[in-house]
Amino acid sequence: MVMMPKLVDHDERRTDFARAAVETIARVGLDQVRLVDVGHVAGTTTGAIGHYFRSRDDLLVAAFDLTADELLASLLGGTRLLEERHFVQMLPTTRTKAARWAVWLAFCGRVGFDGDLKAVYDRYYEVVESGVTDRLGVPDAVAATAYSGALVAAVDGVGLCATVQPQRWPKARQTEALLQLIGPVFQEIHRYRSASDNP
Repeated sequence: MVMMPKLVDHDERRTDFARAAVETIARVGLDQVRLVDVGHVAGTTTGAIGHYFRSRDDLLVAAFDLTADELLASLLGGTRLLEERHFVQMLPTTRTKAARWAVWLAFCGRVGFDGDLKAVYDRYYEVVESGVTDRLGVPDAVAATAYSGALVAAVDGVGLCATVQPQRWPKARQTEALLQLIGPVFQEIHRYRSASDNP
């Protein structure tokens, strides 16, 4: 009997390693990440990781990209018209979300010094702001863009506070603070929506 070689999904394998890097970064911090630690989490060797990534930095960019994609999907995935609750769901109120935020903020500190990370960061914000703008239901493009920027900034601010000081920012406080910030914005958004529904 001839044994067939096991087929490997290379994209899936890269994602597995990027996810292991995310987990490692959330635990030890960005500057302390070693390929051997990522390999331990992924259950493989540094040699196997090296087959998919040119360098440690290449793997870290993939981890950053994965985190950005997951944060983006949690806000825009399958959503036609955004409401306050969709932004509340973005906050680091669970262990998984807190890990994503820890990784995101660790990378944000490097963005100003790393061109590859800056490109991923810029691309993410362009996609998220345009995605939010398109899903606000505000026909005035200038107003929709302004509202989008304010909403994203509010989530960023509360998420930062909660990630840096989790004991001071439990779920209830995060939610209350964000709703206080975005409530007036959504009042304006709902006014636009009502006017569109009743021309």
